[in-house]
Amino acid sequence: MKININLVSFFVFHQVFTFNTVEINVQPSVKVKNGAPMSIICHADISKSADFQLQHNFTIFKDGKLVFMTVSNKDDARYEVPMARSSDTGEYECTVEAGGKTKSSNSLHVWVTGMTKPILTAEKKEVLEGEVVKLRCELPEEVPPLYFYFRKIKMNSTPKEKYVFEAYKNYSEVEFSVEEGDNILQFDCFGKRHVQREFDTSEHSNKTLVTVRGKFVRPSHNITEGDRIQLECSTVVARMRDIEIILQKNKTILKSVRDEKVLKYSTVATLEDSGEYLCKVEQGRASKSTKVNLFPKPTLSASMNKLDENRELTLSCSISSFQKANFSVLRRNSNGDVLLETSRNLTMRVSVNDTGSYICKAEVKGIVKESKPVRINVYGELIQRFRTQWYQGKSKPCHSLPFAALWSVICNHFSVIPLLAPVSKPTLSVVNGLPEVVLGKPLQLICRSARGTPPITFKFYKGNVTKEIVINDTYATFLDENVGQNGKKGYKCDARNNHSSGVKTSNILNVTVVGNFKKKMVVRFHVTVKAYNTRIKATISTIQHVIIKVISNSANICFLCAFSVVPIRNASLGSVPYGEVEEGSETAFLCSVKEGSWPIHFRIFRKADRDVLVFEQSEHADRVMWRKVTMSRQDTGTYYCMASNRANVDVKSHPITINGKLTFMVSCMLHHHNS
Repeated sequence: MKININLVSFFVFHQVFTFNTVEINVQPSVKVKNGAPMSIICHADISKSADFQLQHNFTIFKDGKLVFMTVSNKDDARYEVPMARSSDTGEYECTVEAGGKTKSSNSLHVWVTGMTKPILTAEKKEVLEGEVVKLRCELPEEVPPLYFYFRKIKMNSTPKEKYVFEAYKNYSEVEFSVEEGDNILQFDCFGKRHVQREFDTSEHSNKTLVTVRGKFVRPSHNITEGDRIQLECSTVVARMRDIEIILQKNKTILKSVRDEKVLKYSTVATLEDSGEYLCKVEQGRASKSTKVNLFPKPTLSASMNKLDENRELTLSCSISSFQKANFSVLRRNSNGDVLLETSRNLTMRVSVNDTGSYICKAEVKGIVKESKPVRINVYGELIQRFRTQWYQGKSKPCHSLPFAALWSVICNHFSVIPLLAPVSKPTLSVVNGLPEVVLGKPLQLICRSARGTPPITFKFYKGNVTKEIVINDTYATFLDENVGQNGKKGYKCDARNNHSSGVKTSNILNVTVVGNFKKKMVVRFHVTVKAYNTRIKATISTIQHVIIKVISNSANICFLCAFSVVPIRNASLGSVPYGEVEEGSETAFLCSVKEGSWPIHFRIFRKADRDVLVFEQSEHADRVMWRKVTMSRQDTGTYYCMASNRANVDVKSHPITINGKLTFMVSCMLHHHNS
């Protein structure tokens, strides 16, 4: 028998190698703290016949699924995980392919200890006794199955706990009932997951505060004479037998009920009804009570409603039959009331700028009520005795004038003349501060005049068209509910009062209209020009306008069509087949967006040592398809796509992983010859 072995390649190139071992390890250790960086290292120990370079294809798997692959001349490769999560827990192994030879490592179990902090939200922040509190606990970035634990925490008592197992969700919802005696409640939650016969436990979530108010008074505020008071007293008990509810005012029993959960009392309010009401629930020897104070609105009075500049003004706040209230005096302002004094009386020397409306507030045991506004008008600068160039320098001007008797009457009776202060030039602005509005949304403008004796008449214009006239103190507002992209119509306002100086006009305010289209916009133009040799030309002037120019022998007509660029929203990437492909087969990748103006620029990347751009195309559509005709081993890995348009915002899809069902054929041929 003769065995023929072809040794040409051995002696010519001398590139003989063999795998000794392939090892996998993790840094910093096989137990990694949640949120800490983690490195999976694959190392190939290879023996060579000579010093030559060898290209290695490293592939790392987690629980049998491809998570990383790279090509390198080095003997090892690193799979970096910047922030390890509990979902990264699993069995890792690596495979190295070089020069047609392949070897795999043993599996290595990596355990990421700890979990992300859960997020707790409550459906309501304030509830009544007898209602329920609905809670939602979420463990972001965690993968089910998960255990959720909810706690209801009361002061000076052991927390009540509920737990829910969620097999397919990373969140859970429960309800806690609000019981008698609950007033201020706190809730939190935490999560657990099962890892290799042990439990990983998260830290506790944020604490959510829920307040409980008893059903007692409706309404609880702004009771005035003539209003109907409706008092409702209710209780939450396990059994109704021998229950009595009593309503008292100043120790006088107004009404009572037996073996019922609710007592209702109604009457027309008078000043005598002000005071403290007591609701008491009795059952055998046990009793529970709650109180509420009803009091009338305060009254604000002024020493004068119309006065000259530099005169003294006194404002006084009072409540009938109530002396122990906390009072404050405030001035009405478009940007919020301005606090002037924290007592029942305010005395001040006034100027024209003090013209306006004033209120006072009174607080009794946490309940705050507000007076009706009082209007104060302050009239302009005081002009002393007449001074003109005609009689300047004379010691007694009134008595040296012709018709001295007549001028004496004028001088003596009109030596102090109150005049109206003229309005200042108004300012026009958008209420929310920014000179822009979303297309289709209302626009609110405010016109202010810093000086001027009220009342002031404000007039709003859109272009040259009067839109609204308002009479007010120092400001007025206008709501434009018909905002469109129909040219460059600016807004302006003017202000005037009874002063002879006349009208003052603001600067023109130009407001930017921002597009907010939820559907694709198709613009069609139909232009008819009665002329020969007509041609139509379209040019892009900016990213927000298209100019259509009709050029004829007799006229140039230019149309301006405005549109807005809608930014890209929600890019996604999918593949057919999804997940696993066979070597040599075709794979189709589909990148799509939920919303965005055309054209859209699509790019598809494959992750390796660096992100590799594998496909790029612009489309007048919301999706693009890329066909990879022949898939190879090097084409497996993680892919994602990015989409952008003229809004200049890149939107990235979630990654997808393509694993290979790779088919290898290994053949060995043995020739023998019988001699």
